[in-house]
Amino acid sequence: MSESTLSVGELEEQCKRFEQVLTARKLATSAEIDPHRPGGPENPDSGPRGWLHFYGELRAIHTRGDAMVAAARTIEDMAAADGRGLELFANKPETVRCVGLGGEAGKVYQVHPKCLGALILCHERDERLQWLALRLDELQRRGTAADLDLVERVDEEMLKNLCLIAWVVTTPGKGLPWDRLAQVPEPPEEFRQLDLPDLLAIHHAHMVVNGLRIEMVRRSVLGRRTLESGPADSMPRWTTFVGQAAMRLNTRADAVMWDWTLAELLLAVATSAEVERRAYEHAQASAGAAK
Repeated sequence: MSESTLSVGELEEQCKRFEQVLTARKLATSAEIDPHRPGGPENPDSGPRGWLHFYGELRAIHTRGDAMVAAARTIEDMAAADGRGLELFANKPETVRCVGLGGEAGKVYQVHPKCLGALILCHERDERLQWLALRLDELQRRGTAADLDLVERVDEEMLKNLCLIAWVVTTPGKGLPWDRLAQVPEPPEEFRQLDLPDLLAIHHAHMVVNGLRIEMVRRSVLGRRTLESGPADSMPRWTTFVGQAAMRLNTRADAVMWDWTLAELLLAVATSAEVERRAYEHAQASAGAAK
């Protein structure tokens, strides 16, 4: 996608490619998509506004499908009693093969496990994306020609945030691809050259590699039982988690934030807690035997 205004033909092509990726990755079926096509029962306008609405619906379908996949895998891993829950501690990257244009082979990216500091930055960008998505939905519903310029600016801001997340999570190592004390830079042009479905595929892989562990911390360690709580509600708990982890591991809070991937941190905290539990049980048993 470029910074210039999309023509209706280009928008149709983007929708077509987006739909192909959604169905190929089994995030939606044709039956779910068909009612939202321009001229369809849920989208009667067959003109430019209809295509803009269809584009927004494809994004919404992807978001719902992505969330369902992540939630299902989280529940499966945490409920399994056969050891698959240990996958949450695995420090493994996820491979993303981009679709590519004109039959050319798409680029292959590795999405890496990241440290808590980098993940908090990505989370902030995700929150920005959610806010922008709501604004975009409002603009699409109003659907006046005067709003097309504003729609493009919102879309550009969303693209920028997706590119930044993609840059962070595809950079080898646990941290950021820039000095963490410096101002956040513009993402490289390489990521702007990717199609939106490929950027979203990278984002989905990030949810698989890093998001499941964040959700486990929220539900199990931080005590968040629902996803409805606002972001501000979780910040004191994250601070508490970092402080407690630093004390348990006898290290600095900034080391907890930046020197461990979240998978490594969770495993270290879990191991430390298990050692403490066994030591306590041993001490209790010894005290009982001495009576």
